[in-house]
Amino acid sequence: MSIQKKSLINTLKTTKKANIAKEDFSVSGATASPVMKSAVAKQAVAKQAVAKQAVAKQAVAKQAVAKQAVAKQAVAKQAVAKQAVAKN
Repeated sequence: MSIQKKSLINTLKTTKKANIAKEDFSVSGATASPVMKSAVAKQAVAKQAVAKQAVAKQAVAKQAVAKQAVAKQAVAKQAVAKQAVAKN
């Protein structure tokens, strides 16, 4: 027998085994039910909501830091102004 024929026979055998295994797997009820898929989708949405809340908290924290920086600049300007007045 030629190498091509042997290769073809091996390929057909492998395909047959894969098809049988696939049929056995689907018959055993191993597929996910719609209820299970819905629960997984809800978990994904919940995770996204938690992530959005974390991003929002970070944004609020950044705003607070920015406000503190502006306040520090204002205090520094007042200190410079007082020094200028004291020198005059």
